[in-house]
Amino acid sequence: MGKFIVTNYRYENTNIIFYGLHDGKRFYNIGFEDKRESVKIGNVYVGLVKDIVGNINAAFVEFSNGVTGYYSLDDNKHTIFLNKKNTDKVCQGDLILVQVMKEAIKTKFCVLTSKISLGGVYAVLNYGKSGIGFSNKIQSSEIRNEFKRALKDCFLGDESGTDYGVVIRTNAVHVQVQTVLDEVISLKEKMDKILESAKYLTKFSLVYREPADYLKQIRGFYDGEITEIVTDSEDLYQEICAFETENMLSDYQATLYRDDLLPLYKLYNVEGTIADILNKKVWLKSGAYLIIEQTEAMVVIDVNTGKGIKGKNMQSHLLQVNIEAAKEIAYQLQVRNLSGIIMIDFINMTEQKNKDILISEIKKEILKDKIKTDFVEMTKLDLVELTRKKTESSIVEQLDRIVKNSI
Repeated sequence: MGKFIVTNYRYENTNIIFYGLHDGKRFYNIGFEDKRESVKIGNVYVGLVKDIVGNINAAFVEFSNGVTGYYSLDDNKHTIFLNKKNTDKVCQGDLILVQVMKEAIKTKFCVLTSKISLGGVYAVLNYGKSGIGFSNKIQSSEIRNEFKRALKDCFLGDESGTDYGVVIRTNAVHVQVQTVLDEVISLKEKMDKILESAKYLTKFSLVYREPADYLKQIRGFYDGEITEIVTDSEDLYQEICAFETENMLSDYQATLYRDDLLPLYKLYNVEGTIADILNKKVWLKSGAYLIIEQTEAMVVIDVNTGKGIKGKNMQSHLLQVNIEAAKEIAYQLQVRNLSGIIMIDFINMTEQKNKDILISEIKKEILKDKIKTDFVEMTKLDLVELTRKKTESSIVEQLDRIVKNSI
């Protein structure tokens, strides 16, 4: 439990919005919102097919003036055409409805999809992908069956082959089933408006704008996870209050912080937090330290003993340092939003029982992560391999993009 902080912040001569969950000691779930950035994940556009590339079975679609995205023909079997067609084949010059699925990274185009999704507090509605799915954290077959029964006679495509599908989010287990159904119905009405209005719009039109990232973060919190939302901006405060009302979020309230002598970003040491995240070296209380390297292919983390060697029972001490490192690594993966393949070089231990204890601790720590994180193996060289699902850019990538856009 903690306070969710949202504040305007100036970084590298650029005005941005900083947000994060503070538990009284440090931040979690950090992110940055660049108000100048118009193209973002979740936005829906009327796109113009510029080119078809047969050898990769893909189309390149211009969806905003001068902005092109990659559209896989293998992954999008049911394109939503907005121009008159006599065939289902995607052709150069077609107008199609697309949603931004992945943002552009370095030299890669952003990824577009025709499987439109709308997120809510308790569910995600999909168009073009039928069926009923569940958050990985909902393991109870009893709860799953209850939702399936409730949705059986709904418009959703389980066995009926309709165009709509739904994914039940973790938050849904904390409310009545009818509350979830009401939200799904509301999402379908919104989806229907998007599909209908797109027919009358011209190329590059923004059909649907995804809520700001900090608002989606608020929507994604579990019941009881935050106690209060604090901001020092009147505009942000009004936006948050309106979003809470629209999404019926009543478990916590927004507070407008005002203190000219101690700004919010200083009260919560935002500058120090950002500096720590950008630093490759992370000190541990034992005197050991981590070196975190984010490469193109993977994230590499090295655990070093540093000043942490002491005591007669060396193997026992090394185990304690590795366990401390495992807990800090789990935190760093979240706060830096690192993803993909993660290789960790822990301090070598000779006893197998200590290695087993460390593996058990790693698995326990990564279970706390909202983002799907899996333990793969400990290799013969005692390297630990993890994978963490990529949902958005890392903090370093976000800040790099902000700086690049400001030039």
